[in-house]
Amino acid sequence: MSAEQKTAVKQRIRTLKAKRDDALSRQAYDEVQQIRRGIRTLKRQSRVLARTIKAQAAAAAAAPAAS
Repeated sequence: MSAEQKTAVKQRIRTLKAKRDDALSRQAYDEVQQIRRGIRTLKRQSRVLARTIKAQAAAAAAAPAAS
C-alpha cells in the first residue's frame, strides 16, 4: 500500500463526485444513492491507506534508531 494507491483512490472519488453532481442535476436519485455509497466506500479505503502509510513511515523512522 502506497501513496500512489491513495492518490488513485482520491482521483476516483473526484470522478464519482462529478458524476454525482450530474445525476443530481438530472434528478436521478437512485443513481445518486449508488454513487454516494461508492464515494463512502472509497473514502473509507483512503483512510485505511493513510493509516497504513503513516504506520509504515513511523516503523521506518524507528528502525534506524533501534539498531
